[in-house]
Amino acid sequence: MVSITSLATWVKVALILGVLFIALLVTLHLLASSQKTKVDLEHSEGHKRLVVLVHGLTGLEDFKPAVHLAREALPKSDLLIFDFDSGVFSNTSPYAIANSIEKEINKAHIRYDYEEIILVGHSMGGMLLRKAIVWGNGLEDDRHDFGLRGERAWVQKVSRFVSLATINRGWSIDPRPKNMSTATYLSIWLGERLARLSQSAQLLLALQRGAPFVADARVQWIELCRGEFPTPKHVPQTIHLLGDKDDIVSKEDSMDLKAAKDTLFVTLENTGHRDIGTALNGGTTPADQERREAVKHALQGKIELLDTDKLVGQDEDHSIERIVYVMHGIRDYGEWTDQLRTVIEQKAAATQVGLAVVNQKYGHFPMLPFLLFWDRQKNVRLFMDEYTENRAKYPQAVKFDYVGHSNGTYILASALYKYKTLKVERVYLAGSVVPKHFKWQELADSGRVKYVANVVAAGDWVVAIFPRFFEQIADWIEVQPSDGPLDIGSGGFRGFQDASDAKKRIENFQFASGAHSAGVDASDEGKLEAIARFVVSGDTSGFTLFRNQSGPEGWLAFLSNVSWLVWLALGALLFGIGLLAFSASPWVGGGYVLILLGLLNSV
Repeated sequence: MVSITSLATWVKVALILGVLFIALLVTLHLLASSQKTKVDLEHSEGHKRLVVLVHGLTGLEDFKPAVHLAREALPKSDLLIFDFDSGVFSNTSPYAIANSIEKEINKAHIRYDYEEIILVGHSMGGMLLRKAIVWGNGLEDDRHDFGLRGERAWVQKVSRFVSLATINRGWSIDPRPKNMSTATYLSIWLGERLARLSQSAQLLLALQRGAPFVADARVQWIELCRGEFPTPKHVPQTIHLLGDKDDIVSKEDSMDLKAAKDTLFVTLENTGHRDIGTALNGGTTPADQERREAVKHALQGKIELLDTDKLVGQDEDHSIERIVYVMHGIRDYGEWTDQLRTVIEQKAAATQVGLAVVNQKYGHFPMLPFLLFWDRQKNVRLFMDEYTENRAKYPQAVKFDYVGHSNGTYILASALYKYKTLKVERVYLAGSVVPKHFKWQELADSGRVKYVANVVAAGDWVVAIFPRFFEQIADWIEVQPSDGPLDIGSGGFRGFQDASDAKKRIENFQFASGAHSAGVDASDEGKLEAIARFVVSGDTSGFTLFRNQSGPEGWLAFLSNVSWLVWLALGALLFGIGLLAFSASPWVGGGYVLILLGLLNSV
């Protein structure tokens, strides 16, 4: 047995390490900044052309070679240069930056009545400009916090958008980009986790692949290019230049840009992500000269002098008019989604409906990551990135339906709350971990959801105890969050309160015999048939089979009411075993901790 003194020493070491780690997080948080965007308008009398320049992550100073090249390539032009807080620790909102960009362009155009406007953006700067373009065209689903402005006159004057390695799809290291070094990958991997814990670098996190700012901008861009509007919208010609050694962006990341048919892609040799917006002084190598000349020609609009890429098809499928998403949940590899997909496709073929089923899988998702907000959000971003890719791939798809189980239900609810461009029609939820108070009626009233069928299982102990605990905490502090650590709940065991909707747009089908997977039991062909009929034709008559029990299991209803006590008991048990393990030996205790973490990340 280990002495009390030895155990106390280990506790002290753990406490010191914990304090040091907390100090690191506090330091990172204090380093985070949120400065106001600065703007510099270089105007000369008689100039009728405006060039707007927006830098990337490395800041305006690093972007100055591009500014100098713009002055040289486009003489007799006014320059509108933006300088926003782009530091690694920046907490500046990309929405606030984009709002400043759009307003300042509008202000300059009103004052000087420009005949032509050229937009130039590098990396994240290009993404900010894309948001300004869609907002300027009146597609402002996500601009409510800054006030809606409607369509602006300046967008009609934009002749071209020069995109210098714009992160059109956002950045991601999953999977690791092919040109990214191991050192860069590891630094980003560690930095992302520290940023989330310290609430710093929120600007960079907001530009991740699938994040709301990025995904909504991509959908808005697609709608701008393909939508039918009462008055014509203006989509500027986009010239997207990308280096062959870019370690952040790939050509495949810009599928939505192709929605504008006159978009041009140019690949530059021996050019990295940073080089394309900063190494433009001419240099000494042929690659340096080529890079400078290519960017200069793009600025001038001399398309005939650009060595543009030949696009091999655009992978568009015009036969699909409806897309059905089928999303699995926790502790599940999603095999049932393959079976349901087959049944849906068979029914769609019989009715000659142009329908595609997307049963996206994100692997085994254990209980512990599910209980952590950041890990839950990763799958939301994954879904929304897939959604934007599908919007680009299927130009005729205007209707979207959703079948979700467990964490799959959370993915949709969180996406609807955070992403303002997402709209779905028929929704089927089973084993729902969405809070019972989720505002489905508001979404239905705004036209973003048409109908929700929620199957409530009488014996769903997973929902009744684990997510229910988070809902109870929210009840205790009198909040009803739709975002954040407490944004899960017991909708799959207690039903949704909004099912009181007089228009019957939200319905609880309760109670179904069985546990967490009762609503997606692939061994029951009748259930798969009922779900398939619903998503293909809207027929809910088959859902009567989910009302085959009068109420929830009594013992489970009781435990759900005291879910906090169940959590407390489990915590006390695990803590007690840990004390016994450490009292035997620090090695035994360490082994217990590793085994416990392994189990929680496996079951």
